[in-house]
Amino acid sequence: MHNKLALFTLGLFLATMSLPCDAAKLTKAQLEEIYNNGNTTSSVSSTGANVETRVSTKRIIKPNISAKTTSTASPKPKVENNTPQPQPASQQPVVKEQAAPKPITQPKPVVIAKPSTPANVSTPTAEAKKEIAKPKVVKTSKAKKQAVKTTKPENKTTTSTWKVKVAQKNLRILGLSNEPSTGKLTATTKDALIAFQKKYKLTAKGELNDETYTKLNWEAFAKTGIKNIKGSDIVAKAAKYKGVPYVFGGTTPKGFDCSGYVQYVFKELGGTITRTADTQAEEGVFVNQKQLKPGDLVFFTTYEPGASHVGIYAGNGQFWNASSSRGVVLYKLSDDYWRTRYYGARRVLVSNGEIN
Repeated sequence: MHNKLALFTLGLFLATMSLPCDAAKLTKAQLEEIYNNGNTTSSVSSTGANVETRVSTKRIIKPNISAKTTSTASPKPKVENNTPQPQPASQQPVVKEQAAPKPITQPKPVVIAKPSTPANVSTPTAEAKKEIAKPKVVKTSKAKKQAVKTTKPENKTTTSTWKVKVAQKNLRILGLSNEPSTGKLTATTKDALIAFQKKYKLTAKGELNDETYTKLNWEAFAKTGIKNIKGSDIVAKAAKYKGVPYVFGGTTPKGFDCSGYVQYVFKELGGTITRTADTQAEEGVFVNQKQLKPGDLVFFTTYEPGASHVGIYAGNGQFWNASSSRGVVLYKLSDDYWRTRYYGARRVLVSNGEIN
């Protein structure tokens, strides 16, 4: 039905395009006549003349036009069909066939064979394994533990030339040797050391170890040191000259330098020591800062290397000295200036006791 209507409409359009302007005004009856009788019809123009109109009706099929309808029915709205139409084989994309993936195989676990037990070796039992696992505890008696705690520091043997010289000098003071101070540990020196060690119940091997060296220094000092003067008396005498001005080379209360002041204080109480700081540093026996007692001498490095300044220890970390800036004054060992220049200390009073 739709095909017939389309053909008729096409024929009508072609006929209209080929007719004069007046021929285009055909009535329905004239159209039917054209359709039924042929390809010509007559019409009356606006001028009254008959106009012959030739219309081609070849292969036109009469449409079914309703008498009541005066206008051509509007075509039905086109409904989109979303169903995909098959494409021709020539337009279809070529899809390459992929090869099927190879299956992934899990690697076989590596089995490590346990070492075989030799036939002549027996496997330990569970009880034996426990015994092996237990650490062995060595029991120590209380006496041994106490002995470990109270062990003395290692007693090192020295071959220092300087220490051997000091030891030879002290052996002469004690009357145990006449050998000069050569610094060489000769057979004569060893024999003298053995005699000294036996007298003071030390290990008698003729070796100059720390224990022997310390004891030898003290016994020689006890024989030659300043006796019968207390450290407290020295400190009291030193404080008496507080405020005396500093004079380089001064040895009296009118003016002191550092070593002249120390020498004068000891002389006032009957003690004799040398004049300069560097020689005073060689008298008596060495003491460390924790072993200091009032009356000991303390030394500092100031204007030249070595012991170039000296003072008298007063106790409580303080000392009396004749300083170039303030004269005789009491200072603290912990003061930055003196702390950084501290050189050492010597004990010159036998009454201050042996150093252990």
